[in-house]
Amino acid sequence: MGGGGIHSGRRCGGCYNGRERELNVCGRFRIKAQRFAELIQETYMTIQNAKRAAEKLFKDSLTVYRVEGEKGADGIYSEKEKVIYRDVPCSLYRYSQRMSSIAKDEKSLPESYEMYTIIAPPDVLIAAGDRVEIKRGGMVYIGRSGRTHVYSTHGDTRMRVWEIV
Repeated sequence: MGGGGIHSGRRCGGCYNGRERELNVCGRFRIKAQRFAELIQETYMTIQNAKRAAEKLFKDSLTVYRVEGEKGADGIYSEKEKVIYRDVPCSLYRYSQRMSSIAKDEKSLPESYEMYTIIAPPDVLIAAGDRVEIKRGGMVYIGRSGRTHVYSTHGDTRMRVWEIV
């Protein structure tokens, strides 16, 4: 028996209505409801496997600081730097090296800086302008971040490194 669902203003005969086991997906592809559930589960497992693979690459450690306004006891607002994330596993990759367009004086070269990409778990959201410290081995990379671009398996954030200690 036909389903009788309505899609985009027109009647279709393949909708799941409790009596039949077919689903009309986007009005074009008719698949069994059980197979549809299997496809969703397969997609979920693929994403989970990709997350686990990305996490195996996390050899570095990330600490994020954010400046936030705070009202003191005297009623005056002040800005304080707070730790947002501490020692989160991540990976740091060099993106590029840039030259500043302004030299300090006529006889010196423009100052250069390096851009890096931080790969972290997708639940780590770094805001533009946050101060970021990445520990790699015995070195610490210090700089400012861009905004995190979140994907299903990881977050991708650009970072301008000012200092390597």
